[in-house]
Amino acid sequence: MDTQSLSADALTHDAHDTAAPASANTNRVTLDDVPLNRFHVKIAGLTFGAHFTEGYAPGTIGYALCSLNKQIPLDALSIGLLGSSALIGIFLGSLVFGWLSDRLGRQKIFLLSFVIVTVAAFAQFYATTPAMLVALRVLIGFGMGGDFAVGHAILAEFSPRKHRGTLLGSFSVI
Repeated sequence: MDTQSLSADALTHDAHDTAAPASANTNRVTLDDVPLNRFHVKIAGLTFGAHFTEGYAPGTIGYALCSLNKQIPLDALSIGLLGSSALIGIFLGSLVFGWLSDRLGRQKIFLLSFVIVTVAAFAQFYATTPAMLVALRVLIGFGMGGDFAVGHAILAEFSPRKHRGTLLGSFSVI
């Protein structure tokens, strides 16, 4: 093989680094250096949207309890449990899903938590007893805890280094 058929990278290639192909060093772009694009905006939008709705869900139960007492008789214990059930679920869900995300992957947990929140939220329309509603609110919180455990990590993992601080810092606003 003559020297004209070799690339410039191959000629200057370090003898100690023979495992990597010569062309891999010149065209390599890391995930940290990619410019902000539609994919990043989509991930940020999903994560921000999830956190916005998850902040909305525990807060609205206070307003709903006033009118709910007319449809389902509630005692003081039921009102307290309904008010705190999503927070209990968030605590439990973030512990369980944080552990599971290390084994199954953050993307799967992010999707699963979204499905749990959505299904349990719609199932609330069919709750006929306070206990059923409390159980569904705990399940909603459980799903929200999964998103709390992996949402920031997913955004940090896929965000370009140049925009990572801005994207993660904007969670304080939401």
